Amino acid sequence: MDEGVKSLSSFEEYRRILLTGTLTWGAVHKDDAFWRENVLKFEQNDYQVLRVLMRLLEVSTDPVTLTVACHDVGKFVQFHPSGM
Repeated sequence: MDEGVKSLSSFEEYRRILLTGTLTWGAVHKDDAFWRENVLKFEQNDYQVLRVLMRLLEVSTDPVTLTVACHDVGKFVQFHPSGM
């Protein structure tokens, strides 16, 4: 499989799961290659994915969703060119 297609597919899958409002741990959350390759995609649609993560931190009461969302915001900051 072409690396670009794999990267797009994993980001779209991440986005789809995120939009459900419930997060669980999966390989993508701790995969630095995913974050390096996809961090700029978080800027799409006026930072929609990042805004959804932040909203989950505000409204979710599920401890796993909160933990994963917090972790993912940290990964975004770690890998985004303006983050560090």
